[in-house]
Amino acid sequence: VSTQSTGVQWLWFGDKGWTSYDKKVSDSLEEEFSEKKTKKIKVDKERFVDVDFKDLSEIKKHFVGLDKETDLVGIQRRYDDELKRRAVKRTVPDFFSTETIVVLLPKKKKEAVEKAIALYSGLVQQKISKKVSCVVSEEEFLPDYDDEYEQTQEFHIPVVSIEFIEESIKAGKLQPYKDYKIKLKKRKKDSKTEDEPTKKKKKEESDDDNIEHGMEEDTEWKGVCSYKLIKKKYPFIMKVEEVKTSAGKTKVKGTVEWHSLNGAKTKFKGEFNGTYLSLRSMRSSKVRTRWKCQPATEEK
Repeated sequence: VSTQSTGVQWLWFGDKGWTSYDKKVSDSLEEEFSEKKTKKIKVDKERFVDVDFKDLSEIKKHFVGLDKETDLVGIQRRYDDELKRRAVKRTVPDFFSTETIVVLLPKKKKEAVEKAIALYSGLVQQKISKKVSCVVSEEEFLPDYDDEYEQTQEFHIPVVSIEFIEESIKAGKLQPYKDYKIKLKKRKKDSKTEDEPTKKKKKEESDDDNIEHGMEEDTEWKGVCSYKLIKKKYPFIMKVEEVKTSAGKTKVKGTVEWHSLNGAKTKFKGEFNGTYLSLRSMRSSKVRTRWKCQPATEEK
């Protein structure tokens, strides 16, 4: 992203105050300054701007009455006598000052765009909220940010291309969003990676539909809960209290008794496919697990 703007002005300080360089010289100074290839930027055959300073105090100490200036960038000197000098400042337009922007791009592009936004007084935010003015991305990268894109639609936030930033900088003023809007286009997935999981899922669903699970109310089932991380197994007896079958799914509720945990009991609810019980704890709906079960009267 180019950070050079036609709105940037270079000025020198004389007896009558600040005077702008003409546009051609100002643009030339800005171009050389942005490239950062030299510490001495040519103004004309007689003068140059010395920008080899670590901070503003090094410039201010050579002049009187410039203590409050914040845009000082260097000192203009003569080639034939460097002691003849004038203060130079560079004013940057703040056309992004009203904007709060989120950038959804790969790391390097993201950093470059965020730097450009901040340079022209814009506020960069990492998360989408109602306060965001617009989101900057590109159509090729947008599919990687599905969730964020949904949020932009929910909050009616315009999603624009990088060109919006670039053209605003070139013009030296904020450009209209409507000219740079982009939309999410679903990325075509590789047929192999897409089809295999689908086939597997369909096969599992088909298998589940054909299982004679035999799980009925007021029956007892036994099983083992295994935790691989701590290498422990907890046998249990499960009493089924309620069974409902709908749309090929068998939903069950009941109580589990843990013999190895001093007879502790746990309420549960879940779905049974004939072999495994996928369940949620009654206390925390966020906890999911799968237990292998068989009728308590069935011998191994």
